[in-house]
Amino acid sequence: MITLEVLYWIGLAGAAAAIVIYFVQVAIFRNTVRLVSGAGLFFTGVGLAEASIVMHSLAGDHALPGAIAVVALLIAVYFQSVSALRRRAARADDAHTQVGGAA
Repeated sequence: MITLEVLYWIGLAGAAAAIVIYFVQVAIFRNTVRLVSGAGLFFTGVGLAEASIVMHSLAGDHALPGAIAVVALLIAVYFQSVSALRRRAARADDAHTQVGGAA
C-alpha cells in the first residue's frame, strides 16, 4: 500500500507540473496552433489529478487499474511537456511559403 501512496503523491505532483508547464508554454509561445495543441497537456494534467485521487480512494486489488492509469498519464505528461516546450528550428523555405499554398 505504501507504493500506491507514493504513486498518489507523484501523480498529484505530475498533474500540477502539467498544468504549470501548460501556462509556461502559453507565456513563451503565443502561437495559436501551439496553444491549442498544448491544451492536451492541460487536460492530461486534470485527468491525472482525478485518476490519482480515485486510485487513492480505492482499496486493495481495485486500485491496480487506477495505478496503471496514473503511470500511463505520468508518461503522457512527460512526452507532452517535452513537446510543448521544444523550440522548433525555422526552415528558410517556411519563411517564404504562405498558408494554403497561395502565391
